[in-house]
Amino acid sequence: MPDAELQVDQTLTDTGRITLSPIAAVIHVQCGGEAIARSEQALELRETGYPPVIYVPIADVQPGVLGHNPATSHCPFKGDARYYDVTVGEQALPNAAWHYPDPRPELAAIANCVAFYPDPIVIWRE
Repeated sequence: MPDAELQVDQTLTDTGRITLSPIAAVIHVQCGGEAIARSEQALELRETGYPPVIYVPIADVQPGVLGHNPATSHCPFKGDARYYDVTVGEQALPNAAWHYPDPRPELAAIANCVAFYPDPIVIWRE
């Protein structure tokens, strides 16, 4: 489980808040009925106005699932995101995952983690 000091409760704007917390459970990620990740080190990021997002260490994702995608985006609160295509068997999902390789310092814990869009990817806690 991630160290307690990874807990972040930092006001990033006058109107919003981002909270980053370790998850005290095993996180499973599946696509097309196949396991693509399992992690005991996942983090949950909560941002005002958005549903919670689970970030899984990239090292906990099955090899070959994440493929390069040139898409990028910018979040003024988290930094620059890069995207991955997710490939499971014959199924390829463009832009289905993202990560922040160099996030803002107060969110450094997500630098080596990836998040997945929830459809058709399924994420659950054990």
